[in-house]
Amino acid sequence: MAILDQRFTQAFQTAEANSGFDPIPPGDYILQVSETELKNTKNGSGQYIKVAFTVMGPKYEGRKIFTNFNIRNASPEAERIGVSQLKALVVAGGVAEPLMDTDQLVGATVSARVTVDKSDDPQYDDQNRVSHYKPVNAPGTGAMPGVTPMSTPANVPSAGTFSQAFGRQAAPEPSPVPPGQSWFK
Repeated sequence: MAILDQRFTQAFQTAEANSGFDPIPPGDYILQVSETELKNTKNGSGQYIKVAFTVMGPKYEGRKIFTNFNIRNASPEAERIGVSQLKALVVAGGVAEPLMDTDQLVGATVSARVTVDKSDDPQYDDQNRVSHYKPVNAPGTGAMPGVTPMSTPANVPSAGTFSQAFGRQAAPEPSPVPPGQSWFK
């Protein structure tokens, strides 16, 4: 058992309960990729990259927003859209190509449009969606002083393109990666 001090007790009594999961209002924000993870789809027939963004501003600094990019999917259209959106993030964030590891995305800073998808199902909360990735220094992005796009490290080769690395169609057979395990962080 740990006894908490009086200062904590007073702060706790006046604190507001906030889950921090309410969506941020729609608008254009500066976002930085803070985490990535390659995951299998629920049915195991595809894969997606889960990306966590940290809001850099102009408001809601420090808040997290999540998005997924389908990179292997039984639906060619879902895969095309996911790869296309990921390519937009890579280009806007100045990420070195070819994209061979999801960790290459970490640190990429972009301006992006954040919207709110309203849920019709009371079981699910409303959630933010991220789209329209642009470089931070692009005109009309509301660039913030001191926030610059990620630079390409000198020791990272830039031969090839994203399309060459990930442009092939999804394989019809199930993924060789067992569900719940990641060979690609």
